[in-house]
Amino acid sequence: MAGAVTAYTLIVLAGGRGRRLGGRDKGLLTLGQQGFVEALTGRLRCMETGIDDILISANRHHDEYGRIGAQVCADLRPGFQGPLAGLEATLARAPACQPAVIVPCDMPLLPQSLPRRLLAPVVADAAKISVLHDGQRRQHLCLALWPGTALPSLREHLDRGQRSVAGWLS
Repeated sequence: MAGAVTAYTLIVLAGGRGRRLGGRDKGLLTLGQQGFVEALTGRLRCMETGIDDILISANRHHDEYGRIGAQVCADLRPGFQGPLAGLEATLARAPACQPAVIVPCDMPLLPQSLPRRLLAPVVADAAKISVLHDGQRRQHLCLALWPGTALPSLREHLDRGQRSVAGWLS
């Protein structure tokens, strides 16, 4: 798969309350003249031609996120239940038969090669989830997976009241 780019859905998690930022929406913070989400999606679109669709998990500012040419998905569960709830909402709208790359909204300078690197093991083994590791620990919100395979276990995890991304991945 060296050099080849698999068609995939890009999912950006931007559904938080922004409590640590005084309620500001992290995805709309700016980097130069662009919001974080706009910069991130533009960066990944620039080099990775395999993006078929972009889904943004957002519980606020739907119009602003929609302007960047993405589908905006609000959580299916009430009360801002965290990144897994956003992942559930977006995976429910993503094509089940196409892999998805998931990234957080507050990392607008992720390497352009990240999708390709995350997708390689997922495409090789359809049952696998690939998670970024920075040399010290897993970066739980930078991952690739098959929506159709991951969504049932994710829903079960949330239905049990569990909200930990690390717990679900384990």
